[in-house]
Amino acid sequence: MKKSFALFALLLSFAIAFAQPANDDCSGLIDLGIAPICPVLDTFNNVNASQSVVFTSPTDNIPSCFTGGTIDRDVWFMFTVPPDGSVVDFTISIMGVDGPNGSILQPQVAVYRGDCELDGLQELNCATSALGSNDVKIDLLGLTPGLPYFLRVSDWSASASPNWGDFVFCIAEYVPVFNIGDEPFTAACAGTLYDSGGPAGDYSNSENYTFTVCPQDFTQCIFVDVQNFSTEFNFDYLNIFIGDDTNDPMLTSLDGFGSNVQLQIYGQCVTFQFTSDGSFTDAGFELTWQCSPDTCTVPPPSTCDNPTVIPSLPYASIDLTTCNAANAVNSSPCANDDWLQGEDVIFTYTSPGDECIAVNLTGTNNATAVGIFDDCPNTASQCIAVAGGGSGQANPTINAAFLELPGTYYIVVDNENSCTPFNIEVTQVTCPVVLPSAANCEDAITLNGCGELPAIVSVAPGQGDPNVIQDGVNEGCWGFFNPNFTWFFFQAQEDGNFAFVMEATNPAEASDIDFQVWGPITDITELCSYAYENQPIRSSYAAGADPTGLADIHPITNLPVTDVCETAVGDDFVSTIQVQTGEFYVVLVNDWGGQISSGAVSIDFGNTTPGVLDNLGANFMVTQDTAICPGESAQLLASGGEVYQWFPATGLSCVYCPNPVATVSQSTVYQVAINSLCNADTLEVQVGLLQVDAGPDITVCLNEDVQIVAGANFANVSYSWNAPPGFLSCTDCPDPIVTAVQAGTFNLSVTVTGPTCSFSDAMTLVVLPTAAPNYQISGDQSICFGETVNLGGTATPGVVYDWTSDPGGFVSSQSNPAVTPTATTTYYLQTTNGVCPISSFDSVTVTVSALPVINIANDTLICQGQTVTLGSTVVEPSVSYQWTPTTGLDNANAPTHWPRQPKLPATR
Repeated sequence: MKKSFALFALLLSFAIAFAQPANDDCSGLIDLGIAPICPVLDTFNNVNASQSVVFTSPTDNIPSCFTGGTIDRDVWFMFTVPPDGSVVDFTISIMGVDGPNGSILQPQVAVYRGDCELDGLQELNCATSALGSNDVKIDLLGLTPGLPYFLRVSDWSASASPNWGDFVFCIAEYVPVFNIGDEPFTAACAGTLYDSGGPAGDYSNSENYTFTVCPQDFTQCIFVDVQNFSTEFNFDYLNIFIGDDTNDPMLTSLDGFGSNVQLQIYGQCVTFQFTSDGSFTDAGFELTWQCSPDTCTVPPPSTCDNPTVIPSLPYASIDLTTCNAANAVNSSPCANDDWLQGEDVIFTYTSPGDECIAVNLTGTNNATAVGIFDDCPNTASQCIAVAGGGSGQANPTINAAFLELPGTYYIVVDNENSCTPFNIEVTQVTCPVVLPSAANCEDAITLNGCGELPAIVSVAPGQGDPNVIQDGVNEGCWGFFNPNFTWFFFQAQEDGNFAFVMEATNPAEASDIDFQVWGPITDITELCSYAYENQPIRSSYAAGADPTGLADIHPITNLPVTDVCETAVGDDFVSTIQVQTGEFYVVLVNDWGGQISSGAVSIDFGNTTPGVLDNLGANFMVTQDTAICPGESAQLLASGGEVYQWFPATGLSCVYCPNPVATVSQSTVYQVAINSLCNADTLEVQVGLLQVDAGPDITVCLNEDVQIVAGANFANVSYSWNAPPGFLSCTDCPDPIVTAVQAGTFNLSVTVTGPTCSFSDAMTLVVLPTAAPNYQISGDQSICFGETVNLGGTATPGVVYDWTSDPGGFVSSQSNPAVTPTATTTYYLQTTNGVCPISSFDSVTVTVSALPVINIANDTLICQGQTVTLGSTVVEPSVSYQWTPTTGLDNANAPTHWPRQPKLPATR
């Protein structure tokens, strides 16, 4: 029995080893179901499969692409196309897997339609894998809805040994594959796009190809995944546009190296453009797309063509991010624009011009930057302002950017190293006074007037001539430098210490400021020659973005400062300078690395001895009011400052100059803001057309006063009035007072004469014989706080009284109202009598003074012969004191005396 059992086991194992798969023939095929099916949730094999015979012709029985003349190891499957025709294009993948039977090697597949009867099938397509491969793929397009299709899977071998094994299926919807340049367009909802070299080759030189995807399916968002790109940096570009051609907004431009750039395209089309120059080529790119009927999951990117518009200021927005915003811009006119290499968000703001704005970012990652440009950064001509960028810096702020011209400005947020969250706030601010560049000693800016600081002042660094600093002559402690000079000077107005602390206006900037100080100099005309020919008395070349300056105690370390020269490894500060009244000193400041992108340095003179930097007696002046003849222009002139701004700009030849030419068509009042480093003022000048108007004819009562005005009191203009004797308060002024001294009709004329022209006019004055309203009014009065006074007198029958005041709040129709003003007030009286056509006017001013303050002692008891102080009143100006009774007092008019029981009235 043991022998019989062993034989049975042997036969069973032999049978299992050589068992054929159930789907070895078409009649036993495995039905995979309705496609697409990916993955097919099973593992299959063709181990021990045998040749199938489905055609009577031996030649037809071998699929057209199968390698070799036999087909010994085929197995069969079937899938069905959806009856509704929702999918008719498929990609079938067969992939070997390392299962119990090992992986199939060099698989091949043939596709049929029909049925499994002999000669009942028709071959549609066929594919075989390359030598050594364990997968094969075949595309089937335009299949018939509802029909079954048959798959014949085998392996091939170059020897007699089979390559059978385990494999899996994927029957997926067909995703088209294109090489850019082969076709210009597709309506496919999904696909893959390569450069012109395809998945294995490089692109070529001098290419300019476009490929547009406009899915035929309903689409609201197209997901694009640039799986990898490798192009010549700064020369060969993959550009992606939101729309059906390259005139639509550009979403991003990719060059260099990168991978996994995921984008979402709002709309129904996307256009890809690839351009290369005539030299170096590279591997190119691979990207896929997939359309969706749903909206995109991220907001549309803010690009130059599709920016986020700032409608008005102030503006604020929170919880923003540059992630998935794409890299729409990567260059600018800024000296350092490496920060633009990341994904960016772009805002636009349309400015009326002549304004300053501040941009503040919060909640950012390190290396975040913000910049303002006069156009899209790639094409801008001006880098208006930049803040941030570089390692270790977050939350950049642009304190004040001057938007001089009206137009649209671009604000860009970016992070060179990665994407970043951010909040943004844009506000309008008062423009700081930025002085013209003093890059040359001859243009040095005076520090006089800065004596009442500590304060921060800003100036614009320039360039300058590096040859003014000569080794062995005037270099101080300086070594190699790039000239970004700003020159200053001052004359000491008192004896004392000159000190300052200096840094970039934006402390976050990686500035490195050096400085030299020359002096003392006795003659202002020798300032520059002295600086060129002598060593400075203080010099700092210390490296780093720390504050620097003149100090006796280091403001950071709190250690004494005694040295006068700092090398590159110094601690930034040198000792203060003892100056004497009348001495001149020259200060040269240099932005060593040109890193002050905000365009300003800030200087705090708080530790300078008060008085040292007092004004030189600078006198801001502007020309007098002037009148011009029609068709002429007037030369205006302001002086005493270093920066000028005139407004309004209408009629002026220039706005930021000290000497504009004004051409006006009507009288205009111009203001000019004059600034030096630490002084500012605004002055006015009127430019009028030379003309004269004596005014309308008027009728008044006898003895009434009325003022007539023929013009303004312009420089170089004269007036000449002609009137009966005694009528005018002046005959050579523009605005005389007319007193109607007699009844009748009178002609009054005036002539105005300028440098090149003159004009005349006349008016008629009718004086009625009726007397003007008769009224009484007090003279100007002075009272103490709380007192009451009367303003007028006895009422005149037939006269109507109308009182008002300045400050306002008082009205009365009485002839003699009583008032108790709490502050100095002018009261105006207008009277009418029903006969005279012009009211009579008059006024009275009541000056109110505070009551004197009296402090007297409490009642007290003393012995005979003792003394006591009766009060502690502080003497006030213009106040007199008088004690009563005076018996026993040392001084009855003093505010603090003794003894008895006197009273102390005080009067002002």
